[in-house]
Amino acid sequence: MKWLTKSDYLKYLISPAYLWLAKHAKDKLPPFDEAGEMLVAQGNEVEEYARRLYPGGALVKSLFQEAVRETEQLVRDGSSTLFQATVLTGRRLYCRADVLQRRGGGWELTEVKSSARVKDDHIHDLAFQKIALEEAGYRIDKVLLIYVNSRYRRQGEVDPARLLVRRDVTRKVAAVLDVTRGRIDRALAVVASPRCPEDDPAACGNLYAWLKLYRHLNPDLAPENIYRLCRLTLDQVKRFRAAGITKISDIPVSFKLTPPQRAQLELTRLRRASIHHSAVARELAGLRYPLQFLDYETVGPAVPLFEGTRPFRALPFQYSLHILPEPGGQLIHKQYLARGTQYPALALLEQLQADLRPEGSVVVWFKPFEMGANDYLAELHPEYGEFLAGVNARVYDLMEIFSNHLYGHPSFGGSASIKKVLPVLIPDMSYQQLGIQEGMAASNGWLRAARGQLADHTRDKLYDDLIKYCGQDTLAMVRIYQHLMEVCAPGRPQLTK
Repeated sequence: MKWLTKSDYLKYLISPAYLWLAKHAKDKLPPFDEAGEMLVAQGNEVEEYARRLYPGGALVKSLFQEAVRETEQLVRDGSSTLFQATVLTGRRLYCRADVLQRRGGGWELTEVKSSARVKDDHIHDLAFQKIALEEAGYRIDKVLLIYVNSRYRRQGEVDPARLLVRRDVTRKVAAVLDVTRGRIDRALAVVASPRCPEDDPAACGNLYAWLKLYRHLNPDLAPENIYRLCRLTLDQVKRFRAAGITKISDIPVSFKLTPPQRAQLELTRLRRASIHHSAVARELAGLRYPLQFLDYETVGPAVPLFEGTRPFRALPFQYSLHILPEPGGQLIHKQYLARGTQYPALALLEQLQADLRPEGSVVVWFKPFEMGANDYLAELHPEYGEFLAGVNARVYDLMEIFSNHLYGHPSFGGSASIKKVLPVLIPDMSYQQLGIQEGMAASNGWLRAARGQLADHTRDKLYDDLIKYCGQDTLAMVRIYQHLMEVCAPGRPQLTK
């Protein structure tokens, strides 16, 4: 009989079919991506700092049944604080506790999370652990959660007592114990079953995770399929299934939809682009030369890497800047990438101030990101506050033409992401041939290099890939701008390639 771990249990909460596949057909699951790798690495780092809050704790170093025996031996030897204490119950519940500390005749269970707040998943995770540990003979009297204090600012060496927050969640866990016991019984039945259960999204606990899995298992899913509807909610899934609706175009007008969903429905039925030519032309006419297309790549680890920085705050380490000085002018490209292990932001700011023209529109894609990064840079370096405020005052968000539905296309799939818009408008441009294809990979790779974790040849290739990726983002904006000008403001000068 296969074990049921706490990770397995959380998969069950996403979907019983997800759990079954993880146990019986793991090769069908999506591969571990950059986001997953970063979360694991970040979690391990936060856990290392959390252990410093418990001097003298004993770490269980082995795995599986050997870890169970090692845990039992440490307890017999009188250890009062254990890291990765491991149990395997008669029902084959397998659990490794981040921190298990003896308190009188009972024990205190603590879970460590690399997040900035308590989440529902954390409570369900701890409920599973409490049940498993108590079945194994450990009386759990108190349950705690350790998470990251997002207001912490690094000053010198990282201070675990200030970086981390300890919160008593005993009552929250107690409130879900009964429902957790029932779910564990059903999860064990799924694990023991020779057949994969019907994949019912209405039974899932995390629709986003379920959709990611569903789309991976169904790569040929038709664009009109209801599970392609943007920002889909669980309540909508239940209503669509109850009404027998399988296609976006079949959604009745009476159904409650968000504005982006309504726009996607209308475009799906229209089956062609919808362009408000005069509105787009007015938007573009408001831009002022030189046009400066700016994109940052940032890093925001849970444990601040550099002096003065905060957890999770997006710190730029790279930018790409394409400049169109005048209508019909020659396109100019400027860029900066911090290399090595030193703090990146000050040198980046010095170069950006030199490269960025003091007048003209600064064109970005999703302005809360770039403007938020500028605000953080100004917090870190007040001497650049006036310069950065001036940059933010000139920002124009090119994405809003698409997110405000001035230009729509059914192939966008209800999204205004540049990676959805670009291949539709500019088919000859693609991220697929790049060594780095999305922002999480860029951030994760640079962070490893900044920590000195990469061999020289790997690091050098990474830097080359980062330059190509960030440059692609700003060139993509230029090409999309050029397309909009050609379609909505024909006859106006473009740019010299």
